[in-house]
Amino acid sequence: MMNRSFPNFEFEQVLRSDAADILAAREKARIMHHGHDIRAAGGEVEIAFRKVLRRKLPASYYVGHGHIVDQHLRMSRQLDVVIADNSGTPILFQAEDGSEYFPYEGVYTIGEVKTSYRRSERYIHTFAEHLAEIHAQLDRKEPEPRFVMPNFHDVIPDSIYGNPLFSFMFFVDAGDFSAEDVIDLYQMHPPDTLPNIVCFLQRAFHNWESSSQR
Repeated sequence: MMNRSFPNFEFEQVLRSDAADILAAREKARIMHHGHDIRAAGGEVEIAFRKVLRRKLPASYYVGHGHIVDQHLRMSRQLDVVIADNSGTPILFQAEDGSEYFPYEGVYTIGEVKTSYRRSERYIHTFAEHLAEIHAQLDRKEPEPRFVMPNFHDVIPDSIYGNPLFSFMFFVDAGDFSAEDVIDLYQMHPPDTLPNIVCFLQRAFHNWESSSQR
C-alpha cells in the first residue's frame, strides 16, 4: 500500500496576502491624500482592515464601524472598528456612509485604525481619552452570574468573565514610534482606559520578510 503525504496548508501565505491587501490600501490612501481627499484616504485603510477581520472571524461576530449606544441612548464618538454580536443584537441605525449605531451590551471589541503613527498627533493618548470617556459616561448592563469551577479562581480572575470591552489600535506604518512615547501613559492610567493591543503592521511585516529570507 502506497504511503501518501498530504500537502501542508500555506497559512503563512494567507497572512502575507492579508497584510499585502492592507498595505495596498495604504498606497491608495497615499494617492488620495496627495489629492487632498484626506477623509476618504483614511477610509481606504479602515475598509481593508475590516475586510480582513471579517474573513478571520466566525459568522457569530459582526464587524462594522460607527458609534456604541448605551441604555440611556448616550453614544460614543465615531469608532473605526466595532466587533459585535451578530445573532441577538440588532443594529439600531445605519447611515448612508455605512456608519452604524450599536447597542453597548452587544459590543465585544472596539478599535482605531491609522495609516501611520506620528508622535506629534498623540494617537494612543487620544484613544485612551476616548476609552476613559466610554467607561465613565456610558452605562453597560451587568452580566448574568456565570458558574466558574472553584479551582480556577486562583488563575483566572473573575473580572475577565461577563462583558468586558476589549480595545486595540492598529497602525499600518510605525512612523516615528518609540516605546518611550507611551511608557508614562501605561504606567499612570487604569488598564481599562488603555488599548489592550497596539499593532504596527509594516514593522512586523518587514521583520517577517527578513526572517523568512535567512
